[in-house]
Amino acid sequence: MIYRPELCTEEKLLSYAKYYYIDPDPLNPLAAQILRQPIAKGDVLWPEDVETMFAPGYQDAMLGYCLFEGGSYSSLYAQLPGVNVKMLDWWFVWMTLPPKSVPREQGNLRYKIWCPSDHFDHYPADKASAQQLTDPAIPLKLRRQGIHAVAVESIAGGQAGSYQTIPLHPTPNSALSLPQACWDYINACGLLNVVASDHSVTLQFFRETDYGCEAIFRTWRGYVLSEEGRIVRKEGFATPTKEHVLADLMHNLREIPHLAKFLPQLYAEEGKKPVDAY
Repeated sequence: MIYRPELCTEEKLLSYAKYYYIDPDPLNPLAAQILRQPIAKGDVLWPEDVETMFAPGYQDAMLGYCLFEGGSYSSLYAQLPGVNVKMLDWWFVWMTLPPKSVPREQGNLRYKIWCPSDHFDHYPADKASAQQLTDPAIPLKLRRQGIHAVAVESIAGGQAGSYQTIPLHPTPNSALSLPQACWDYINACGLLNVVASDHSVTLQFFRETDYGCEAIFRTWRGYVLSEEGRIVRKEGFATPTKEHVLADLMHNLREIPHLAKFLPQLYAEEGKKPVDAY
């Protein structure tokens, strides 16, 4: 039984409140075994070789982490049976918009159902971002490009009172410099989210398979996205702790596979409605 805060009355009345009570699966034993030790530096996908991430097949060390002076690297791989890119295009817009019928101090139930033990709130940071997310003239795939949002969540695995407020600045995909062949591959079979901050760059690639989708994530801490679209070192960044890097990976390994447990049914029920309906 996981830690799951009680919902308020308004949340319980929403049709998708039922998904809040689905427990995420325990961490895959193979994943737990892999994460006991860091990967070798020779298995790190360094930014200068990032094009390798967007090619058919798989790279070495699809799951793991590596600490080095002034930075770290994390790789994540997870499977989402029954989920397709169309569902994900909708999901990342829908879950960013808090339900109108719930008092704002109660957080965002749409975000909570994704990871009940760790998520509390997720919302557009400004009016322009909210308008972009709800504009029916913009394809769903493009609505999150460059918006500013805020997440309130934990990576502590459900420890009460451990939520942190995190400004999110999803970067337009066009800000990342890649050869046209990579973009052709991404657009043909997947969905890419580029998230860059003042100290890290994360590429979230969802790729369709014959069973659904697979998630391939890469995070470089101690790096930034340059004006030329390259992932480059940030001087003076302190080496992250093993505990923080592992906690972040474990959080993603809780939330990403959990999407497959409810997203196909949720999309069937809610996907044809306005994204900001109730």
